[in-house]
Amino acid sequence: MPIKTQEAALKFYGHQIRVRVCGVCIENEQILLVCHKGIVNDNDVWLPPGGGVEDGEQLPIALAREFLEETGLEISVGRFLFVSEFIHYPLHGVELYFEVKVVSGALKTGHDPEADHHIQVIKEVKWVPVKNREFVSEELYRKINNQGV
Repeated sequence: MPIKTQEAALKFYGHQIRVRVCGVCIENEQILLVCHKGIVNDNDVWLPPGGGVEDGEQLPIALAREFLEETGLEISVGRFLFVSEFIHYPLHGVELYFEVKVVSGALKTGHDPEADHHIQVIKEVKWVPVKNREFVSEELYRKINNQGV
């Protein structure tokens, strides 16, 4: 299965610079994260909800759309937190992180509408303690803390 996921990722996102928006949602010292099936290799990766900005789409609207698709939650988009760049050729993403708050909805494992139903990238969505290094990378933890989120 990971090979199909990697092939799909290359088909949709390879050989281009992709602008992504990501929502940092923290409640009760837990952060909402999405588990993505191995896109670069066979390892799953946990990331804040988010995704690609469509042509002509404003960043807050893109983030609200992606968040709803991936988590089933409607959000309000707050302040810009930081930018991160991901390069693992042929994938290249510029990721813009924003603080977000849940407004309504029920948490569920969503989907990636760009991918076929049998090659979905999203495995799981859950709240994780911010200090849990199994899920939250040191880089993300440091950037979140530097912004006072």
